[in-house]
Amino acid sequence: MLKRYLFFLFWLAVMVVITTMATMYRDGREAMVAEVESRVAAVSLPVVARIDSIYVIPGQTVRKGDPLVKISRPDLDLKIRKAQYGLQLAHMDSLRQVEQYQKTKSKLQLDYEQEVQVLAAKKQVLELEKTALTKEQQLLSKFSSKGVQEGLTIIALKLEQLKDQEQRNLKEWETLSNLNKKSFNTEQRLNAIQIQEELLKLEELKMEKEQLVQYAPFDGTVGPINVELQEITEPHDKLVSIFESKPSLIKAYTKENQTALLRIGQKVKVTATNRVYEINGTIESMGSRVTSYPVKINPNPNGQSYGQEVFVRISPDNNFLKGEKVYVYAVEK
Repeated sequence: MLKRYLFFLFWLAVMVVITTMATMYRDGREAMVAEVESRVAAVSLPVVARIDSIYVIPGQTVRKGDPLVKISRPDLDLKIRKAQYGLQLAHMDSLRQVEQYQKTKSKLQLDYEQEVQVLAAKKQVLELEKTALTKEQQLLSKFSSKGVQEGLTIIALKLEQLKDQEQRNLKEWETLSNLNKKSFNTEQRLNAIQIQEELLKLEELKMEKEQLVQYAPFDGTVGPINVELQEITEPHDKLVSIFESKPSLIKAYTKENQTALLRIGQKVKVTATNRVYEINGTIESMGSRVTSYPVKINPNPNGQSYGQEVFVRISPDNNFLKGEKVYVYAVEK
């Protein structure tokens, strides 16, 4: 009875292993063949700089964010001061525009009010003359008042002219005020653009200043150091290289006719070829040309195979070895 029970457990274990193997190991013909690689970061700068400090040595282990080298750029401080001065001038110009606008606005308002007062005084004089002539007309009603009537007609005409002048003054004041405001708004918009440009320039320069100390982009090992203290480097010179401690890049190859089924950001499974282990990954980028497979993962032992490169990013927290051959399966259409 015990033997039967043990025999049953043995075959149950065999079935579990076979099922697991079937789940973990898929047909390589359905997968992209790939190789595990480590990232290599080459620290460089796009400008001329002087090396002030070197904080690491070749072979040293570093953590992400550890300082590597410190540089100096005398031209950068000058550019920052110029940008700050330009920003200050732009703000001062904006204040000057506001002050000029308020002055012009006050002058137009004062001129208009003076004209209103002058016309009001003239109108008052004419009204007084009109009242006097009206009384005179009433007294001379039994006699001839032709001259008085002519005077009243002239006064009425002058009052009408004053009314027209008031309308013209109002329209002129409104027109000049609108032009002043429009000109002010245009100047302010242009000045705001200038201020924004100076702010962006200053922000870019400050970001460049933050790059005076270069830091390790990930956990890794320091490679060759190609510069010395006080050395003047040329733009894009390689200062130091960092090799990733744990491989997190899978370089896969796919047949040309399968490329259309893949996309950047697509989820994939990366499976070991010689043991039960897999991990999730994401397609990070795709090569733009067809290239030959590396010899180590060439699926055709009798000749050279060709395919398009597909780069898959996996978590650095994985159990793969650098250079290990793996399969990559798309799990998301």
